[in-house]
Amino acid sequence: MKGYMDLIDDDLIEPIRPLLERNLYKFTSDGKLEADYRMKSETPWVHIRQDTIRNCALWSQVWFNYYRIIPSGCQNCWKVVIRPKTIESLFAAHDILQEIDRPSKCGIEKRYSVPALYGCYLYNNSEQEGLECLALVKEKFWPGVECFLKRGCTEMEHTFGDSRKWEVKDEQIKLERRLEDLFIDAKKRSFQSDELKRHIMANWIRFAYANGDPTVSKFISRPLYPKYVKYGENALAETPQHITDGEAK
Repeated sequence: MKGYMDLIDDDLIEPIRPLLERNLYKFTSDGKLEADYRMKSETPWVHIRQDTIRNCALWSQVWFNYYRIIPSGCQNCWKVVIRPKTIESLFAAHDILQEIDRPSKCGIEKRYSVPALYGCYLYNNSEQEGLECLALVKEKFWPGVECFLKRGCTEMEHTFGDSRKWEVKDEQIKLERRLEDLFIDAKKRSFQSDELKRHIMANWIRFAYANGDPTVSKFISRPLYPKYVKYGENALAETPQHITDGEAK
């Protein structure tokens, strides 16, 4: 009979209690945990070609967030990142990614940890494959666009530090084997319909409008919302010079 501390150390259910209480995961008749992986309508991302190898919903959203590990599959994930500066460039990037036709996505960045409004990501299975993909992207995209190769998810590097120092130890391998036996890996992926993609792209334009993107005018024939009356429009001229740019000097 195991003691209390041994049971706590081996308990795989306690870390994910919040997921169970919110019914995001449920036990099947054979004692495994299964989630609802249906495609969400309110997502910032349009998938060019969905990745059927990686199980990001499980690895990143559960194993990383709740068991505090960088899953082996995530450590083998190398992303080419592209940073369009405007909504016009984002739509242009979307068209180029369709031509490249690799597992990838593009959309608006809503994470506070990412200093960009727009982003594109192409997924690769090794550093070498990622470098080859990066070379292809630099060939296909316009000069001056920021693009680079990174390993795993941004949140993982923020939590665990320098991705060059990541490793998978024997203890983690044992844990992952137990998790693989507990969780059902949804092999069937939900794919985005053209109707859903149009909805997401409309949200891109609203996002660009809200963030003052000057190129949004190329996608709308009039302001999305009525203009409001501005009072004291000459007040700026009376404002001390050292604060006219909104920054402390």
